[in-house]
Amino acid sequence: MKLDLSSLFEAKAELSKYAGTREELEAIAQGTKAMSAFLFQSASIDSHPLYNELHQIASGLNLSIVISNKLDLEQGGGLGMAYVFVTTHSEQWRVPAYISFQKVFDHYGWSDAAEHLESLLLGYSDEEAGKWLAAHSAARIGWTGKTFYLFLSSTQATSVRALGMRCIDPATTVDPVQIFFNRKLNPIRRGIDSVISGEGTLARVSVREPVFRELFGRQTMPGDSDVITALLTPEKVVKLNPALESNFQFLESGIWR
Repeated sequence: MKLDLSSLFEAKAELSKYAGTREELEAIAQGTKAMSAFLFQSASIDSHPLYNELHQIASGLNLSIVISNKLDLEQGGGLGMAYVFVTTHSEQWRVPAYISFQKVFDHYGWSDAAEHLESLLLGYSDEEAGKWLAAHSAARIGWTGKTFYLFLSSTQATSVRALGMRCIDPATTVDPVQIFFNRKLNPIRRGIDSVISGEGTLARVSVREPVFRELFGRQTMPGDSDVITALLTPEKVVKLNPALESNFQFLESGIWR
């Protein structure tokens, strides 16, 4: 019986504390949240409906709005995007602190530490940041690239381990391997081990977006399933390996290792 790949995924955890923009900004006014940050295209801020909503609500709550251009390192210093910060007057020190740390981590690469620091600057607790990081880790590898999944035979898994989990040998994919991902970024179900017994080793890896699109094509139209599949051939492995953004991880006893 062929495994229903959609049965591997559970619903994404809803971690948002606020029902909407007004509730979030009211929390800032009440002091239970320190700051909110939004990203807009610089040229269209004034005409964007969300910015107009932010401005209207912030004015009514006596909150400050600070706009700062975001330096895009990949475009040679172009200023195509801008941050819009909403905070109180006494908490405005968080704005230059946020901008400074973003410049550093945009240059050296995002990490769990960067994500935690961003959460603290926005006024979330360590516990809330930890829950967010755990939810992210369940659904994706790291902070760059696109994560997808595949079942490896014992021979393929042994080969990947022998290569330090850093790549896959094209010779082991002479028979094409099915690869798949969840369009909603839902995590793999807890306790899935009994469901996938006999299917092989469930693995995941992250790859740069251009190669991800080569592997799966442009899956932009709504469909009957949120799980998109493709076949990994030796020719595609040759393109995949240099574009990996992470090591391979195997699901072992319910833990990604």
